[in-house]
Amino acid sequence: MLDIMRNKHAIVVSMMLVFLVTHSHLVIAGIPGYSEEWSVNVGVSVLDMDVSSYILAVKSSEVKVFNNEGVNVSLFSLNFTATRGDIRYSNIIIGASNKAYLYALDGTLRRIYNVPNLKDVAVSSSKVVIANTSGIYVYDFDGNLVWNKTEIGSIKIVEVTSDSVFVAKDRLYKFSLSGDLLWNISLGSEVLDIYPVSSSEVYIGTVDSLIKVSGGTISWQKNYSTPIQTVVMCNNIVIAFSGSMAYAYDRTGELVWSTDTGLDVIMARCMGDRLIIATSSTIRSFIKVAGITVSSTPSGATVYIDGNRVGETPLTLELDPGSHKIRLEYDGYTITDSFSLEPGEMLPLNYVFDGTIKVTSTPSEAEVYLGEDYLGLTPLQVDVKPGTYLLLLKYKGYTWKKTVEIKPAKLTKVTAVFNGTIFVETQPQNISVKIDGKNVGRTPLKVDVIPGYHHVAIIYNNETLIKNVNVKPAEITRISVIFNATLYLDIVPRSAEVYIGTRKIDVTNGYYDVDPGEYAVTIYCGGKMWKKVFRLSAGQNEYVKVVFNSTLKISSVPKGAEVYINGSRVGVTPLEKNVETLTYVVEIRFQNQTVRKTVVFDTCEPKEVNVVFNKTITIATFPSGIPVSIDSVPIGTSPLTTTVSLGNHTLSARWIIFEKSVNINILPDTEKVSISIWEPIAFIGALIAVAVIIPIAKLILSSKRERLSYRYTYRNIKEEPEERYEEVYDEYEW
Repeated sequence: MLDIMRNKHAIVVSMMLVFLVTHSHLVIAGIPGYSEEWSVNVGVSVLDMDVSSYILAVKSSEVKVFNNEGVNVSLFSLNFTATRGDIRYSNIIIGASNKAYLYALDGTLRRIYNVPNLKDVAVSSSKVVIANTSGIYVYDFDGNLVWNKTEIGSIKIVEVTSDSVFVAKDRLYKFSLSGDLLWNISLGSEVLDIYPVSSSEVYIGTVDSLIKVSGGTISWQKNYSTPIQTVVMCNNIVIAFSGSMAYAYDRTGELVWSTDTGLDVIMARCMGDRLIIATSSTIRSFIKVAGITVSSTPSGATVYIDGNRVGETPLTLELDPGSHKIRLEYDGYTITDSFSLEPGEMLPLNYVFDGTIKVTSTPSEAEVYLGEDYLGLTPLQVDVKPGTYLLLLKYKGYTWKKTVEIKPAKLTKVTAVFNGTIFVETQPQNISVKIDGKNVGRTPLKVDVIPGYHHVAIIYNNETLIKNVNVKPAEITRISVIFNATLYLDIVPRSAEVYIGTRKIDVTNGYYDVDPGEYAVTIYCGGKMWKKVFRLSAGQNEYVKVVFNSTLKISSVPKGAEVYINGSRVGVTPLEKNVETLTYVVEIRFQNQTVRKTVVFDTCEPKEVNVVFNKTITIATFPSGIPVSIDSVPIGTSPLTTTVSLGNHTLSARWIIFEKSVNINILPDTEKVSISIWEPIAFIGALIAVAVIIPIAKLILSSKRERLSYRYTYRNIKEEPEERYEEVYDEYEW
């Protein structure tokens, strides 16, 4: 009997190998999700494995058949050198160069088929299929040719199922068991193995790719730089072997795992939960073990089992049966879960991380709804399940909505700006309104618009009133229009009396709203009148400016002074000019003197400007140091310098009781005037001499006469005094 080696530690060892191979990429023998159950050193080449129970091994002229537990159930010899073989339902077909031999399981030869240049053989429950360099030939077990196809040329691989025949070289053909060609498809490269899962699902290994064909169409294709030697479907996982490398895919073509088995695999078949692989000299059986396959969206998440880090998704891991806890972490996101494993169970675990949505709005504090769920008030950031949602925000009667896609482990930012509202009301109502050139209805109306500037046109009686408004988010911008006409009155002077129709108005207001129609505006000012009739339409603004004229009279002393009004020369004094009732700056220039006056016409009455020019003179008196006055106004003590107006004045000087006045004419070239009071002083002195000195003299003479004798006195008095008197008098007159 052959030596059958059973490994009682296979499960434990396999768990370690799967982790290391899958995540550290070490070259260690092992198949992820499987534990090696037994191995047999057959010493011969394995030609085929029955998908039900048997393994066929042939070396030169020796045939060995094993069951799925590695027990040799048949052993017999051949009298020829075998090149190909197939076993199905206890039927064995062995191919040589020019013949094919049909055997029973116990080695009994049942039939010989003569086919030159044989390439491959296959057997079903009732048919034998032989491929050679010319085509394919289908026989029954009695040796009768059922049908053949030679037009397809040389065939390398042939497989038969319960209802179909598949043959291939660089194309794949599907025939019914009666010989009808159902479809064919180009594969682009030489076929090395065919694995029909059903009559419509076939997996093909070629010299450079793994291909899935469904219903005659390539579903998916994986390209490699090395040949895919054999393909097998086991537990809904497609495993392709290329040398020692094994690649596992799900039926959609998604890679589940890949590993270096450390074995040069030439054939693999699945028998129930067992994966049987053959090398050039051994047969190994791997049984499905308990474990998990962990995938996540997105992939690359770190996986912790029972608190221990075991790798990153996608991950296949063998575990002991029982309860376990799992935690996945990815870029700040965390998923926790628990699970239980039955013996031999391989549990797929697929996790999708939550995504994050961050919502801001203008204005803030808006209510946020994601689908049917209320999340809170803006601004907010929450984790939610991935998917497509209707995002709805509400704020004071305003709503904002958008369809958003939340992706796993991704931050989705949404900024919402609420619309604003333009509310238009008019008197009268039912007036047409356009916003940004589009008709939006009739007043009163509310229209929601995006925030920003908008052009609002209100159309009334074929006339358009334009309003430009800046609309704020979640706010109402009101436009109220009363379709009156407006008179803007600019009246100078403002003291004028203004009538609109028969109604007197106050012009200080500036503007007046009136109903559309015809109006007479009448203005009175200082005996003058202005009148005009206006026809005003709805919304019309009429600007009325009226400036009345008046008279400006300008005079000066002396005459002939130059006159300038607002900087422009207009003549010489005296001057009378008709001007508007405004404000003027009047300059009157005489020689080197200038007088500036501001004249404001606040009424329509004439205005007068009178200017008297002055002259600086020196005043001298004789004697000096006495008080001086001009026109009875004291101005100081002589000598002095003073300024007086040009023209005639009265100059007066006073000394004690003596005063003198003279008339002076101040001309532009007058520099000095003088006044003397010696004459009155001399006259008054003479009077004093007569009134005072003579009585004194008489008194003195009288005293002398008293000391003389009478005669003497008499004589003297009679002769001498008269002479003396005349002598004194003459002196005084001189």
